[in-house]
Amino acid sequence: MTPKIKKMFWEVRIQSLPRSLEPALTVWLFNNGCWGTQEILDFSQPNLKYLPEIKPHAIINMSAYFEASKKEAIHSKLTYWLHARAPDATVQWELKAPQDWLSQWKKHFKAFDLAGLKFVPAWKIPKKPDFKKLVIVEPGMAFGTGTHATTQFAVQR
Repeated sequence: MTPKIKKMFWEVRIQSLPRSLEPALTVWLFNNGCWGTQEILDFSQPNLKYLPEIKPHAIINMSAYFEASKKEAIHSKLTYWLHARAPDATVQWELKAPQDWLSQWKKHFKAFDLAGLKFVPAWKIPKKPDFKKLVIVEPGMAFGTGTHATTQFAVQR
């Protein structure tokens, strides 16, 4: 069960970071109270059926998340760390309100075709479904979204 964040938090966007520094920066962020990080990926997904093709870049953008009270303690240390290692990197802090992350990601989950079947999230069942070819997915820890390679392999067998 994902814990619900009930208080304000900081999203720290770090741009123009050399990819080679991402592992070290991630360790530094977590050692300084970071709740989580994400790399902002550039990708292509022309047919929306399966996994996107990630376009690798030597320079990346990422975000880190901190408790609202942490900015004072972290801001200057993070600026110093980056200036010493990646002087072209920039940092932006944005105070954010709590969000229902489960609802947020659902907005982006699309139906897809696999082995002659249509996989549809439970919240997007068509008005006139063809239940002979429809697989209703309630993504979660056991099944996920259905786009993982193991699911694709099992359905094709």
